[in-house]
Amino acid sequence: MAVKTIFITTTGASTFIVPGDFLSIVSVAAIGGGGGAPAQSQGGGGGAYSASTGVLGLSAGSTAYCSVGVAGAASPSGSAGDTWFNAYTNTAPNNFSTTGSISGTTLTVTSGTGVQIGQVITGTGVTAGTQITAGSGTSWTVTPSQTVASTTISSTGTMLGVTARGGQNSGNGGNTGGIGTTKFAGGDGGAKASGGGNNAGGGGGGAAGPGGNGGNGGAGTGNTLGGGGGSGAGTSSAGVAAVASVGGTAPTGGGNGGTGTLSSNASNAGSPGSVWTQTSNSATAGPGGGSGGVASGTTGGASGLYGGGSGSGNTGAQGIIVFTYDASATSNTADFFLLM
Repeated sequence: MAVKTIFITTTGASTFIVPGDFLSIVSVAAIGGGGGAPAQSQGGGGGAYSASTGVLGLSAGSTAYCSVGVAGAASPSGSAGDTWFNAYTNTAPNNFSTTGSISGTTLTVTSGTGVQIGQVITGTGVTAGTQITAGSGTSWTVTPSQTVASTTISSTGTMLGVTARGGQNSGNGGNTGGIGTTKFAGGDGGAKASGGGNNAGGGGGGAAGPGGNGGNGGAGTGNTLGGGGGSGAGTSSAGVAAVASVGGTAPTGGGNGGTGTLSSNASNAGSPGSVWTQTSNSATAGPGGGSGGVASGTTGGASGLYGGGSGSGNTGAQGIIVFTYDASATSNTADFFLLM
């Protein structure tokens, strides 16, 4: 048996065919997209991180559903997209809590909001491991059969998959309101300099990762220097915040934050992260650093892949899904299929 890792990086909604050598899941991890920011503004927030080790419903050749968060645009509406993976249905995983009862295999709830096929439910008198297999609205089918009087029925979405929130153009990093057994927030973008004129923009927030929250971007200084970008989180440590125009230096696996400058140059860019290695081609990926802000109205540097927030004047970085599994030692399967 070997452990294999696959990167899913095509933005937007798609389907994912589980590889033919799949034996069991190790983890599904996700980083939301990084927020963008207009010139001379607050930096965009970094993408959040979510991971789950207990995703059910996966088998060799089965179809799962996913959506990789798009990068936030360099505009006042530059919030980024969430990234999610669902082993059962074509929608982001949810939590729910409602009043319900079970008669045989029929679960009747007062509100179907957030209820999804594949969820494992809990409640007073509910058999451990009870799972929703079909249904809609307020009537759902569960297994095993049982009788449960009216009680609070609830579920978390972690057995369906994960959801990682995208960073915001308002400067807020992606929050921990997504789905996952492990969740961390993206770094906040730095504030623009106060006052009128050629205000220096803030640095972008770093992406969150398995080691913790992303680093916060630094604030712009007068009309001379943009704020530095926060670093991405590392393998086992949180991201590092920028100090004024100096970008955060990332822990192992995270991307460094870019330097805040007067105008655009190469030092503005955030660095990509390198927490994970893809089995098929040894490519690396991880939580990206936020790019540095600029003081003039020019375009700042690129945000670090994946999930790095933008310093003023550029787009954020897109999100990513990382699918890690135990593989059969006898199969030659090396690749996966991503259907659009």
